[in-house]
Amino acid sequence: MKQVYYSKNKSSLWFINEQEGKLRISGADSLCKEDIEVHNPDENWCDAFCQIEIAGSITEISGGFLENFRNLSCLILSKSVTLIETTDDLRELLGQNKAVIHAAHGSFGERFAEQNGLEFHPENILLAWRYNEEYNESTSITLRFFEDGSMDILYDYITSGWAASNNGGGTITRKMPGGYYPGCSVQEFAELFPSVYYEQIIKNPEVKAFLEKQKQADYSIKMKETGGY
Repeated sequence: MKQVYYSKNKSSLWFINEQEGKLRISGADSLCKEDIEVHNPDENWCDAFCQIEIAGSITEISGGFLENFRNLSCLILSKSVTLIETTDDLRELLGQNKAVIHAAHGSFGERFAEQNGLEFHPENILLAWRYNEEYNESTSITLRFFEDGSMDILYDYITSGWAASNNGGGTITRKMPGGYYPGCSVQEFAELFPSVYYEQIIKNPEVKAFLEKQKQADYSIKMKETGGY
């Protein structure tokens, strides 16, 4: 059963205990060390969590906030976060716990991981979405990332059908398109999918950041293999 803690310092800030060491923090604007004081907390309640998700519309995290979570080993950052005040105590905490940062490609979260030498796991990318009025059906295409470094494409279909008994949909999982290669352009990548999704994909900034990251990683591997030549 989920448990919710409400901040004494901000009425619009709450902490949702998702169980199994997961805490979701939802609110707006910034977080400061005073915000950690909540109504009716369990003793040392922060120590129960190793995975922290910063959700809602939170934009900044001031020094002294994250440091309260001494067992923090996984930090999930929404796209809204643009600043984390990195104190010496926070660097030491994240380093000792070998923390992993989950965030979108091209986001502040990715830069934060790189700047602090932390492992980065990318957030899935919604490549495109389309509604087919004729068939009363919507389709979304998502690029999914897994912890072993592999990727796949998820096609998610939702339809209400022409009668209540036809409601439903389904999902199809496919490997990365055969024509994909690290270093391909956004246009080349978009051309690997049905043409109706082309414009959405080439205009998606997360796709551009993903492809640039793949290009850099591929270049680094080739440099190592050739001894830098």
